[in-house]
Amino acid sequence: MKRKLLSVLLTFCLAFSLLPTAALAEEPANVAKVDGVEYPTLAEAVAAVADGGTVTLLKSATGGAVGTFKGAKEGQIEAKSFTIDFGGYTYTVTNPAVGSTGYESQAFHLERSGSDAENHKVTFKNGTITTAENFGGRMLIQNYCDLTLENMTIIGDSKISYVISNNFGSLTAKGNTVIKAADGKVAFDLWYGMDKNGLYDNGVSVTFGTDFTGSVTGKIEYGAHSRVLSNSNWKDKARLTIANGNFATTFVDSNNNDGVAPEDFNITITGGTFTAQGNKNAAIKAYSWDSSTKQESPFDDADNKVTVSDGEFNGNLELGNIKVSGGKYTD
Repeated sequence: MKRKLLSVLLTFCLAFSLLPTAALAEEPANVAKVDGVEYPTLAEAVAAVADGGTVTLLKSATGGAVGTFKGAKEGQIEAKSFTIDFGGYTYTVTNPAVGSTGYESQAFHLERSGSDAENHKVTFKNGTITTAENFGGRMLIQNYCDLTLENMTIIGDSKISYVISNNFGSLTAKGNTVIKAADGKVAFDLWYGMDKNGLYDNGVSVTFGTDFTGSVTGKIEYGAHSRVLSNSNWKDKARLTIANGNFATTFVDSNNNDGVAPEDFNITITGGTFTAQGNKNAAIKAYSWDSSTKQESPFDDADNKVTVSDGEFNGNLELGNIKVSGGKYTD
């Protein structure tokens, strides 16, 4: 009996002696790696990655903003295609912010390849991006490339006006991606034609496909720069497609003078769950808009009914001339 008890005690002693080694394993000294080479900052890793390569985060970390630029100046990173695999970790962005000269207000700034070449393709996957309390920027991601977010959580606090601003190229959200703005702030936008020389006039698109199972919280803005002619049919080049996911949002016209009223936004919705933000907003609403007075009135055009089919909507339904069929609607 004594031998058996001694054996059990030795076993427990051996197990506990091994715990500190496993539980207190040293955290990696560096933040990220590329092809087996480690780097102390995420920006250095992005600078080192080859076109089409992958940066892997090694731990949760706080670090400076990251920008990739077409025709990079000294100290900047040249724009290219790459992937950041966050590996389940969180990257908290602190100062300094990045951006175009004079507009350094972003945590990530991702520029295009150029009008004469296929656009750069950038993927962020498997992690979280947020900002430190002292971050001086006002935007988490400014996008001009073809950006894919896959199983990412992008969180903007009260100082972040735009979680993602899409000025050119595309944004595609996949998997359990979460885009979350603070109350009253913008989750993402589609902003067409901002360059005076027409560099971005090929357009911008945002897609939430059937493989998107995540959520969007915050306003969705849609509009064009004041340089764009109001009769130019620019909306054909600014496309938002939603096929699945959960949206707690309000659609907002970001320029009342661009010739496209909210009822004419180039938005296609074939699925998803929508919850209106705020007590005064309707999940579905149709109305007439007078661009000269900037006032709304009842939507009474019997020949132009708004038709909604399938989907799930939570919130007030101001039906008027809206025809609803299928789906689930909660008033």
